[in-house]
Amino acid sequence: GPGIPVDQHEAVLKPYVRLETSRNRETGGTGLGLAVADAMVRQQGGSLSLHEAESGGLEVQLHLPL
Repeated sequence: GPGIPVDQHEAVLKPYVRLETSRNRETGGTGLGLAVADAMVRQQGGSLSLHEAESGGLEVQLHLPL
């Protein structure tokens, strides 16, 4: 996909934030996926970060303690 604009990376980690305005309740998507993933990773003492992939699109990095 096209990824997520860098200026929106922080926003999409908040609950119920959806960037694709064409989506509606009938087509799915609540804006919870990244927020839940971020909360779960932080609960385990880790971090989740979003980056632009070199080939385009979004790269998500998870760092978890051993």
